Amino acid sequence: MNKNQFLSRLRDNLRGVDGDSLKEIMYDYEEHFTIGLENGKTEEEISASLGDPEAIAAQYKYENAVKTAETNRRPVNLLKAILAGVGLGFFNLVFVLGIYIGIVASIFAFFVSSIAIAFAGTVLIIQSFLPFTIGLVTVPFILEGLLPKAALFFFGLGTTALGLLMTVIFVKIGQGVYNLTLKYLQANISIIKKAGEFNEV
Repeated sequence: MNKNQFLSRLRDNLRGVDGDSLKEIMYDYEEHFTIGLENGKTEEEISASLGDPEAIAAQYKYENAVKTAETNRRPVNLLKAILAGVGLGFFNLVFVLGIYIGIVASIFAFFVSSIAIAFAGTVLIIQSFLPFTIGLVTVPFILEGLLPKAALFFFGLGTTALGLLMTVIFVKIGQGVYNLTLKYLQANISIIKKAGEFNEV
């Protein structure tokens, strides 16, 4: 494979990498060819020593995805980084992917439930000041009309506090899961670098 073929395949496989990073990567590999030619090597020898451009691009896209997950902390970005790692051949991330999806789904379900509890408590607080029942929230274990307004208010206050506390807890759990997963992805990058298979962006 000559220089133009190598660089063309590398560029094609780097689709999705931001413009500045793409320019820097392409410049680095053009420099490899320039230096190699000055040292008397042929373009084919240089391209063979650099490796498969598709594999090189996959490594850069993986690191780029992990960096995006670091700077733009959204679950979808972390998911993209995991998928990029799977595409790179880190089959251990297939296991991580399954766990991550399951945990995120569970946290989301509990998060929605905690918001619903907080909302129910707020309705009970409002209801304690009204001469009629709103009907959105009921207190099933106490007969209608027997619960004093003050008790209803404090019950609603406690329910709201519980819902808000649960919301904060599940947000913190979600952040912890995100951070742990991100560290695991970063560790995979370190493994590649230590093996000498990765070039810095």
